[in-house]
Parts: sequence; C-alpha cells; structure tokens
Amino acid sequence: PKPQPHTVSIMSVVGAAIRREFPQLALGVCMMSHAPRETLAVAQAIQAQFVRLKVYAGAMVKAEGLVEGCAYEAIQYRSQINAEEILILADVYDRSGQPLAPLPLVEAARQAAVFGRADGLILTGKSFEKSIEMLDEVKNANFSVPLLLGGGAKPNNIGQALKFADGAIVSSAFKSVEG
Repeated sequence: PKPQPHTVSIMSVVGAAIRREFPQLALGVCMMSHAPRETLAVAQAIQAQFVRLKVYAGAMVKAEGLVEGCAYEAIQYRSQINAEEILILADVYDRSGQPLAPLPLVEAARQAAVFGRADGLILTGKSFEKSIEMLDEVKNANFSVPLLLGGGAKPNNIGQALKFADGAIVSSAFKSVEG
C-alpha cells in the first residue's frame, strides 16, 4: 500500500525543518510503505542525499501481502524528476518478509546493484551474526557499491559490524525500553 497523503506532507514539512536547522546534515528518507516515487519526491523537496527502498528487486511476501520490487520505477522516476544526485540505498531481502522466489544472496545483490543501479546495498539478517555473514558473502562479490548493515547495530557490536560493512543504519539502539 502507498503512504497516505498526510504522511507524505508531514514527512516533507518535518524534513524541511530538519534541513533548515541542520543545513550540513546528510539526510535520508525511508517510508516503510512501498513507495519509491513518494520517497524520492520527499527527498528532493527537503534536499536529502539518499533514500532507502525496502523491496528493490524481486518480490516478497510481507504482512501487507505481495510486494514487488521497485527498482525500475525508482530509477525511472529519479531520472524523470532530475534527481540523480539522490542516492538509492536498496535492501537485499528485507528481514520483515519472505522472498517469493529466493535467489542466492549474491545474485539478489547483483540484481539490485547491477540491473537496478542501486547506489548502495543494505543487508539485514534475522540476527546480527547472520547479517555479518551476509555482508561478508556480498563483499566478496565486489559490486563496487557501499554495503550497509541494515539493523542490529549497537554500541557493543558496531566495531565488529564496520569490519564488514561500509556503514550501519542505527535506530533501535536509540530506543528506550521501559520495563
């Protein structure tokens, strides 16, 4: 399902405020809905440097149903709006779903990086250890794009993660869990 219009509006307004307050900050946009056009449009409006697209190549079965890869739509729309400077960071096998027709990991990464022209690949396994294995396997394929750990980075493991990844997405480490 596409994001609601109010979600796009709110992200644009909040993103613009962040951009004004922190003009040198590298900003990115990720809408958990499968929405390459809306995500790229918000990124362009707020002068973000990148977007994260969760199902980029292939197809996945997720809680919301069947989600098809958006690589073609994303690169076409990015070109159409003249936003080639916005990098596309593509998840390879989003851990919140199951691939409809699983390919070997390196081939799935190749489809995103080569055929889908992703500017970076995000790898996230069901555990931190699995993520490290995935990063190592894809790194050896040498697709000449940055590889990012997509989840599970914490203060106690970020050093290990950065031995395999060019960067890490950090969100849950900032969440407070009340008991």
